Order: sequence, then C-alpha cells, then structure tokens
Amino acid sequence: MPAKIYIADTDPATTPLAKQLSDLVERGLKWVEARIKLPPLDIVVIRNPMFVIPETGVCGYAPTSNLVILSVDPLNTNFSANMDIEVPATIVHELHHCSRWSGPGYGHTLLEALVSEGLAQHFEADFRQGAAPFYAEMLSDADVNRLLAQASEEFDNPGYSHSDWFFGSDSRNIPRHTGYSLGFKLVGRFLRERLGNAAYYNLEPADSFRPQL
Repeated sequence: MPAKIYIADTDPATTPLAKQLSDLVERGLKWVEARIKLPPLDIVVIRNPMFVIPETGVCGYAPTSNLVILSVDPLNTNFSANMDIEVPATIVHELHHCSRWSGPGYGHTLLEALVSEGLAQHFEADFRQGAAPFYAEMLSDADVNRLLAQASEEFDNPGYSHSDWFFGSDSRNIPRHTGYSLGFKLVGRFLRERLGNAAYYNLEPADSFRPQL
C-alpha cells in the first residue's frame, strides 16, 4: 500500500473515534487506489476546529504529492451526521490532488487552481455516486457567467488572490466557494465533451480546460 494512515487520537474528542476514522479513511483510499496511481504518501488525521468546513466538520489539505492532512472536529454539530460520507469523500478529493501534484501540480495561476479543484470535485462526485459536494454548486447560471468573465481576466495571473476566489470577497462581489463552483463547471464541460472522467484526465494540463468566452 502506498499510503500510511496516522490518527492523532490523544485529543479526548478524537480518541473514541480513532478506529472509525481510520476505517473511513481506508475506504476512501481503497476506492482511489482502484482508479488512479498514487505516490507513496502519509495521511494524517487531526482535530483542528479552526480549519474545518462548518457545514460538515471536515476539511482536507494536500500540500504535496506525499501528504494529506485531514482536519476533523467531532464537537462540530454537523460532524456526526456527515462523517460516514464526508471523511472518505474528502480523502478521495485530496488524493486526486496528490496524484496531480505528481504531474502538472496544483498550479500557480487562477486557471490552474480552478482546474485542479474542478477535477478533484468531479472525482469526489464519482465517489458520491454522482452527487456533487455542496460547494461545487453554489452559483446561479447568471452568477457563473458573470464570475467566469471576471475570473478570465486573472486566469494566467500567478499573483491572483486564492482567498478571494475560493473563500469569497465582499469588496469584489465574489461569493464564498466561487472558485470551487467555477472549477466544477469548467471541468464538467470538458468531461462531457470528451466523454471522460476525472480519473482519466487527472494529469491533463490546465490549458486544455480553458473556456472560449
């Protein structure tokens, strides 16, 4: 197995869940291993209330091809009801990033980030049996068109604000999760045209997804 799983279980809120968390991570890992090649990597699960998505109590981060950090908060009121799907689905998402890090990488420009997140979300949606993560579908069609035009001005800008585009900016009229939703749309159009999936195109260069506006 190319991955090792570590559960940081000394926190009293996490200790009784250690075995369950390990099994859920393993479920996501095995699903991915059957579909894409993974580099050797570590998956570390920690309690980090400051870094979870409030709606789920879970959040992932893959800073390199060899590391996934999964943050959970068992005291979050949404965690217990969602953990059985959100923990493995988040692992699936982050492992797609790890795979992509081994090829073109996550990226340095806005277009590259949109594509990396869009691919990971479609991979995650496949695991969810077609159900997209909630943050993938946060925009109306009108907002998609407006924000895609706005984003296109920064597609090739390595100095773009990741925080503005993915976590929202009131001053720029960019709603929360915009980057995720735009990425999901861009990649979805590409995959429909190519009749492919996010596993097959995991290493596709971001420029292949550039829309014609």
